[in-house]
Amino acid sequence: HDRIVRVHDLTIDKKRGIQFFTMELVEGTTLGRKMFDEGGKLPLDDALHIMDQLCEALAYAHQYTIHRDLKPQNIMVQPDGNIKVLDFGLAKLMSPGRMNKSSMALGTAYYQSPEQSVHLTELDQRADIYSLGIILYQMLTGEVPVGRFKTPNEIDPSIPLHVSEATILCLEP
Repeated sequence: HDRIVRVHDLTIDKKRGIQFFTMELVEGTTLGRKMFDEGGKLPLDDALHIMDQLCEALAYAHQYTIHRDLKPQNIMVQPDGNIKVLDFGLAKLMSPGRMNKSSMALGTAYYQSPEQSVHLTELDQRADIYSLGIILYQMLTGEVPVGRFKTPNEIDPSIPLHVSEATILCLEP
């Protein structure tokens, strides 16, 4: 998919006993760096444009896999404003019995859904939707929602109510 980094080759280095893959070089900056450079948050139109592209990429990916480690550092914003989702290293192909406690690495704490640390075998696309909600909240407010938090439009009244509500819906169990 155009919004997902292309993997060219999977290889095993038998001498060193490691597996690795090569992928396309993606020019640009991470979403995390872009938010930092712009003072922590993005203008509404930019945030929604990025979110639209993320949803498009995940709609495709969710036919086969769950990313499980979505975070601003795994989203590359290219010079033309298009994004690429990176680092499917924690992803598991979706099939019964493939995920278990011993084989599943956890995503980055602030962005991972609560069930990722408890119900490892029951994960589905909702885990990534939760991460999307965290990312959108951060793009809109400059904050990561932790514990009890305000809605995005309580932090910034210029955020439309429907955008704020959609963000919060992503974060509900």
